[in-house]
This record gives sequence, C-alpha cells and structure tokens, in this order.
Amino acid sequence: MLSKTSKDLLMPCLLLSKVPQSDLSLSNVKEFSVFPAAVVCYVGMGTFMGYLATRQLLKVQDRMWVTAACAFPTSTGSVLALYSSLLSSSTSTFPSMTLDDTSKILARGVSEIIVYTAFMNVARWTVGWMLMARVKSEGSEGMIGVGNLSDEEPEPAEADTDRVGKQLRKALLNPPVLFGFISISIALMPFIHPLVYDDGAPLGFLRNALEKMGDAYVPAALFILGMQVADSRSARGVDGPGFKELGIIVVVRMLLVPLVITLVLPAFPGWTGLPLSTKLVLLLESCTPPAINLATMASLRKFKEKEVGRMLFLAYSIGAVTTAIWVSVWLGAGVVL
Repeated sequence: MLSKTSKDLLMPCLLLSKVPQSDLSLSNVKEFSVFPAAVVCYVGMGTFMGYLATRQLLKVQDRMWVTAACAFPTSTGSVLALYSSLLSSSTSTFPSMTLDDTSKILARGVSEIIVYTAFMNVARWTVGWMLMARVKSEGSEGMIGVGNLSDEEPEPAEADTDRVGKQLRKALLNPPVLFGFISISIALMPFIHPLVYDDGAPLGFLRNALEKMGDAYVPAALFILGMQVADSRSARGVDGPGFKELGIIVVVRMLLVPLVITLVLPAFPGWTGLPLSTKLVLLLESCTPPAINLATMASLRKFKEKEVGRMLFLAYSIGAVTTAIWVSVWLGAGVVL
C-alpha cells in the first residue's frame, strides 16, 4: 500500500512542487537540452553494459533487475548534497570563485539537477519499470520476455505487436512518467506560475499542499527500503544479492559508467565552454549508486524485493567511497575547470 501511494501520489507531488526551482523556460530551453541527451546516453550505456555482464554471468531471473540497477542511478538527493557540499567549500575547491559566483552557480546547478531528474524519472518509470518485471521465459534466440507493465494480473495472450503497444501505453501512463511530462510542460508555461507558484498566488495553497506531500516521498522511499532490508535479514534462505550480482552493479554502475563519462565528455569540443554547474552536474550524475525507488518498483512488482533492498543498502555503503574517489579524480585532473 505504501509503495503504491509513494508511486501514484507522493512522487507526482514532488515533481510538481519542484517546478518553481527548475528555472526552465522557453528562453533558455536550449541551454538545458544537454540533460535529456545525457539521460539517454547514461541510461543506454548502463543498460548495454549491464546486459552484457548479466548475460554472461547470471541466471535469467536475475538479469533484468541487475541491469536496471546498472542503468538507473539516484539523481536527486545524493547529487544535490554532493553539489552543495562542493560549492560550500568553494574557496578551497575553486579558489578564484567569489561568494556571489558561488550563490549563482549553486542556484543554476539546483535547476539543472531538477531538470535532469525530471527526464531521468520518465526513463526510470518506463524502461526501468519494464526491466524490473518478473521474467517469464527465455526464447530460443536468447531474448528475455518480461511480465506485464501494470500492477494488475497478467492478461490473456495476444499478438506481440498489440501486447507491446499496450505495455508501452501503460508505462507512459504511469503517474511518475505522466507527471514528469506535466511538470516540464508547466515549467515552460510562465503564465501558470503567478496563479500557483509565486508569492501571494491565488492558488498558492496548492503549492503548499504539493510541497508537503512531495517532502514525504524520500522518507517513504527510505522506509520501504528499510522494510525490505529488514525482511531480507530475517528471512531464511534469502541473504540479498550474491557476490556476482552486487559485483556487476558496483563495477558497471559506479566504476565503468563514470570512467567512460570521464574520458568521453572532456573530449567534446564544447565541453570547455559549458558552465561550471553543468559540468559538475553531468559528472556527479554519472557516478551515484542505483536509485532508491528501484525498491519501490520491486515492492510493487512483488519480485526480488529482499534482494533489491539488500543490494541498495550495500551499494550505498560502497558508493560513499567510490563517489569520493571520482570527485577527487575530477578535481585533481581539472576535468571540471
């Protein structure tokens, strides 16, 4: 019940409450276009690497959820904390930066993280939602079939094209995906902001309600994760992910993907001309551990709940070390300057 409430109510409220902070408008939409492109590249890279590794090393039932963990990192809370901490110590990290520069770069970076998260959320609740489904079978050519994309009982057999189309429609109508598009659309319609989001707005009570409900999303997701970790520790015969599963996730999600990003991004001709905030956000988004809401998906799917819960607990413990290493590498090598 809590998982469904978190997905269908709290997550949409969180997305809508962040519209005023996004700083996205028709006048600067081109500046933010790098972030949907980054989402496609990062997710595609993680999915491709994860699938190659799981294809060789894991059983069919574990391939899809491990691939999802490789493809979909956390994109908001951890990145905001890292970004803010880096800029709060800007006098030592970036000696030439003034206090006024710091406040402007911090505000822009928060906007960029929110825009990135909106697009990542769409990808996570479509592609990731499909990957987190229970595996039905493995065909003669090695293709893996997944379960239906809704929370309902499986439907009768039907033509493949009809089934794929119906699954895609269900994925796109998932509340987090639908409200991801809605929040981006509202951000691009400034005439709505004075009605709902500005100080003294006639419908300001809606913003207050959205903020209160949205603030409950992260605690709810952590509570779901905690329950799954507790269940995995108490359940006999279920010790969470094995060495192979966790090893693949750590190597692909937290080592290989950021390594490729670190080598490839600075090679682009326009990299040096990007704002400092954009560079930091793109780099930080590449190295974080798997998304916490994979636990919500697993709970809704009733598939690999305990394994996913334990995986996230262990991955975040390891991620604290790997993220610190990557930040040190980027600053030491001058990648962000």
